[in-house]
Amino acid sequence: MERETIVAVQKNGDGDLTAFKTSTGRVLDYSQALAEVQNGNIAWGNLSSW
Repeated sequence: MERETIVAVQKNGDGDLTAFKTSTGRVLDYSQALAEVQNGNIAWGNLSSW
């Protein structure tokens, strides 16, 4: 089974990353995404903004 990836990011008006969309359609906030990547549950993919 292929590992879930981050496929898109959302930024606020200051340019800070605030939300992350995964290849399965989940939307995570910054702390959730960071924890999932650090735990090896999610890999970074080719990112785009949405």
